[in-house]
Amino acid sequence: MYFASDSRVTFTGGSFHDNCVKLFCPSTSPEIFGMLGRDIGFPMNALPTICTQIDQGLIPPGSATSMYGRIDWVLDKLKAMKASQPGGDDFTIFHASRNAYDARSNFALTRHQFVSKSGIWLREDYDLDGDQSHAIVFDGSGQQVVSTAVTPLTIAIGSVSRVHFEGFCNALKHPCPDPFSGGAPQLLGLGSSGVGRHYGVQTSAGTFFRSLPASFNSVPKGTQWRDEAFQQVGPNGPQMKNRRRKLIKGKKRPPKEA
Repeated sequence: MYFASDSRVTFTGGSFHDNCVKLFCPSTSPEIFGMLGRDIGFPMNALPTICTQIDQGLIPPGSATSMYGRIDWVLDKLKAMKASQPGGDDFTIFHASRNAYDARSNFALTRHQFVSKSGIWLREDYDLDGDQSHAIVFDGSGQQVVSTAVTPLTIAIGSVSRVHFEGFCNALKHPCPDPFSGGAPQLLGLGSSGVGRHYGVQTSAGTFFRSLPASFNSVPKGTQWRDEAFQQVGPNGPQMKNRRRKLIKGKKRPPKEA
């Protein structure tokens, strides 16, 4: 599962910065988080705090063993933190989690939205059933722009991960039709094993890591990089060819004799 985000934060007067980190993950538990909204001041501070608490082992054992228990625990923490910080505007937090690993793994995705006018939290749990890559949800002020950029690629190539990310990157390119979206693309993934992974992204405007310009040597050791077509890249260019994989049913052929 992947989260992709832009890097723009827009202030009340209309000024903006393109260096806002919007994707987060702890280092000890299979969770990834993304944020968006009219007021991202609260989630921008709350999510790193929650990631730290998870890494400190503060989730009770009865909740920590289940992705649903961890999602409930995070929501309770968000509600308590927000109650102590009244005011502000609407925002949304996405939380993806995983149970088990490898072939036994399964995922959950939940959207938590705080509605400032009423002070209530809305929760939406997504149905992740499906036998192929697909976009689960587009959200935020630029959702229609991204959808418009992705649709022609899915028609021409098919619904695979790379076309969704390529369309997302295309939508962000200057001038982006949505004035509230911009800056470098951010990419965060949660695989069938291990914990969340932040990716470096190579774009036509340069190389970036978590919203900021970066080099292949200035990021944490082991960081993987993707280009705008979702290909794995390194300092010397693409590291693997994009090949179509086929599932062949039947018996293995005997090895040929030399």
